[in-house]
Amino acid sequence: EWFGNSKTAADIADMWIHEGFTSYSEAVYSECRWGKEEALEYLQGTRGGIGNKNPISGNYGVNNEGSGDMYAKGANLLNTIRSIYDNDELWWKTLKDYTETYRHKIITTEETENYFNAAISYDLKPVLDQYLRNAALPSLQFRKKNGKVQYRWQADVEG
Repeated sequence: EWFGNSKTAADIADMWIHEGFTSYSEAVYSECRWGKEEALEYLQGTRGGIGNKNPISGNYGVNNEGSGDMYAKGANLLNTIRSIYDNDELWWKTLKDYTETYRHKIITTEETENYFNAAISYDLKPVLDQYLRNAALPSLQFRKKNGKVQYRWQADVEG
């Protein structure tokens, strides 16, 4: 709880910052204690509680905290970002630096996005838009055409 609440969201719509990071810290603990595979199993187990009915982020300026998916889906989103980083040393450094930079501060999702974007050359905005601002999960579509298998992600957000 301390890890997530060491920073405060500027608007209740950004509660995922508190709750997603707090929930992710449970996986971090599992990894420190029993290894990465156990942490991944833990995160996979939390997915059963994700409803994907409403976006994680709420509406700004109207006292709307968004979906209860902010806990498990927020934690899994952070682990997805870790996978995009594809560099655990950089991931742990960025996570630690983020926590120290915004410790006891009032922040926004935009600041969080910018911080995690700055550490890598990949634009996380489409991923964050899909998982924070849209309820549905992308679906992986396949087809066989002219003897070749084609695939794509069908998502609410381009890219």
